[in-house]
Amino acid sequence: MIKTSGGTNVTPGEVEAALTACDGVLEAYVVGARDADDATVVAAAVVPRQGHTLDPEELRTRLRASLSAYKVPKHVWITDKASLPFTDTGKLVKAELARLLSERLKLPV
Repeated sequence: MIKTSGGTNVTPGEVEAALTACDGVLEAYVVGARDADDATVVAAAVVPRQGHTLDPEELRTRLRASLSAYKVPKHVWITDKASLPFTDTGKLVKAELARLLSERLKLPV
């Protein structure tokens, strides 16, 4: 469960399911990350299907049609699976993904 700084609770699995239902998305991983204001927000890492190009803002727009606004990730990182932090046994290291996404949220636009 992600407890956002706005006081809402978001189930990562619900957001991941909505993302993977989008055309071109192979896998999605959703965590709570810290933004530039040090607030906890919903953030996602998305792995595209081979041969597909995804746009983070387009994905966020699609999600707004099926999810409440507070569940739509503030940041969507389109990346290859090799760039994500997995253990040797193939389990996602959520704390490390949250750290990576937090760093991305704090970069100047």
